Amino acid sequence: MENPLKSEFEFYLAHQGEFVNQYNGKVVVLKGHAVIGVYDDQATAVFETQKTEELGTFRELKAECGVCAAYDPSAVPDAARPPFHRFTGLWDTGATSGVITQRVVDLCGLRPFTMQTVKGAYGDATERNVYLVNIGLPNGLAVPNVTVVLGEPHGTDVLIGMDIITLGDFAVTNENGESVFTFRIPSLHTIDYVKQATQIRDSREHPVPSVKKKRK
Repeated sequence: MENPLKSEFEFYLAHQGEFVNQYNGKVVVLKGHAVIGVYDDQATAVFETQKTEELGTFRELKAECGVCAAYDPSAVPDAARPPFHRFTGLWDTGATSGVITQRVVDLCGLRPFTMQTVKGAYGDATERNVYLVNIGLPNGLAVPNVTVVLGEPHGTDVLIGMDIITLGDFAVTNENGESVFTFRIPSLHTIDYVKQATQIRDSREHPVPSVKKKRK
């Protein structure tokens, strides 16, 4: 199966130097052999691109997650814990922290504990309510006391940011053109594809000679 983004990827590789010089630190949206958008972060890129491009023609990393009001798992007995409500979560490496919609607030009965000035996918800087929640992940783990801000992440109720992603190992693979991402806590080891490629190349260029044992 041919990768549906092969054309864009080859175009990016051919012009990588130009993009770094011109758009360093930005999120660039490509369609075919053209740059159709440049944004400060991934959330804004997705939010703005969906206005002109059909959903499903560009990639997002989504998975089901659970959200409930924050509590201490070590101190609150099972019978007294608030229930988790299930939502679709968008994993965003361009977001510093999480974002939830008003729907999440209403279903989970959340109350803000402070306000925060937010600027990004929402345009001009605005004051937003901030909440403390526990977030349940697809692997069965729950992350307690996560700070999230009220917002309107496009196409999802929960945006999961780097505050959670950096708690463990996060990897994305694209075998046979199918994008799959996985996450685990705690981090177990470093994944370094450059190092692996170097080791494979060195082993081919300098193979270790085999040692034959003489029969007695």
